[in-house]
Amino acid sequence: MRLYDKKQTGAEMKRLVKKYHTDLPRKLRELSITEFFEKIKNLKYRRDKKPVEIVARPKILLSGYFSGLDCKKKAELMAAFFTLKKIPWRFIAVSQRPDKSIHHVFTQYWATGRGWLNADATYKKYRLNQPKKVTAWEIL
Repeated sequence: MRLYDKKQTGAEMKRLVKKYHTDLPRKLRELSITEFFEKIKNLKYRRDKKPVEIVARPKILLSGYFSGLDCKKKAELMAAFFTLKKIPWRFIAVSQRPDKSIHHVFTQYWATGRGWLNADATYKKYRLNQPKKVTAWEIL
């Protein structure tokens, strides 16, 4: 499927997570949120080649087919994990640019008593629940 904009991309990401969240292997399902986050953030990062945007079901993302995963793909894996754990989640699209142009997506999850927390596993330097400084954001 050719993805044309962030709304369509977000909808396809949600569809893939909803339909294929059970793709995650049992050994990953049994991890804590922190352990799973660490596994995903330590997967190699690789941006999609412009102008193509690629999303795929978790089974394909974890198969080694891709030489690295971008923010969309890692966000899908986090969302699949939260779905299996019955933890509410959402995709957040953000900008950190002065022009407020959206350029990044990650997953947030609901923690009772704490609210929505960030689970952005895109880069190795990121931490679970790390606050974000953004110039614009929206829920996909």
